[in-house]
Amino acid sequence: MTVPRWSAVALAQALGQHAPTPEQAAVIEAPLRPLLVVAGAGSGKTETMAARVVWLVANDLVRPDEVLGLTFTRKAAGELSERLSARLATLREAGIWVPQEEDGAAVLDDAPTVSTYHAYAGRIVREHGVRLGVEAESRLLSEAAAWQVAHESVVAYDGPMDEVEKAESTVTTAVVDLAGEMAEHLVDVDAVAAHLDEVVAALELIEPRIRMSRCSICNTRLRPATAREVREAHYAPRSDRGREFSWCPVCRKLYWMGSHGDRIEERLKESLSS
Repeated sequence: MTVPRWSAVALAQALGQHAPTPEQAAVIEAPLRPLLVVAGAGSGKTETMAARVVWLVANDLVRPDEVLGLTFTRKAAGELSERLSARLATLREAGIWVPQEEDGAAVLDDAPTVSTYHAYAGRIVREHGVRLGVEAESRLLSEAAAWQVAHESVVAYDGPMDEVEKAESTVTTAVVDLAGEMAEHLVDVDAVAAHLDEVVAALELIEPRIRMSRCSICNTRLRPATAREVREAHYAPRSDRGREFSWCPVCRKLYWMGSHGDRIEERLKESLSS
């Protein structure tokens, strides 16, 4: 393996860029093997990816056309592509890297490939789909085309509509979203239906209870009330059979399930049993 001539920090200084942090430098200078990097929003992921590619090219570890960058959105792909083009141009102008030449002329397409996952998948289908019996002229549906196909299916549905309260557009969007999630997770309709049955069965076993957990005056967490506290609270209901009482130790206030809470619980039970 070629020994790197440039460190991440030295290369950034040579190009007039801000020096990477120690964490970023570790990613930039990582060996050419699979690596998982977990980073939050605003941590400089795009900058680190661009610096990684520039460092690899500057040290003759890869050629630009051997780099593939995939993102989830077109915006991120455009931003990464723009940064790579600018950094490689700066690298060339600084005399650190010279583009590959063929017959004395620089190769014009000697640049990284940056795309979204879906766009790159479409490219693979166009170029290699025939190997699997897929016509090269096949095209992946765009978001608009997918929505139109789903809408036609929703409009053509002639089954029971008693429990459908949403507008056609809302149902269509839900169909498109569900189809996309199923494709991403490689599951079919039967698997999703079976999972939903399991979720519903589990929810039906849950006994809904409405309880106050904090005092409405001081927001202190309530604790179970003692029998004495219930007796000494003159405003407590006379019949306490079956009631659960809570006590605020700061305000010395008694709480229990009121008539409003009872009605909410009854409606919850009815909704789960229907």
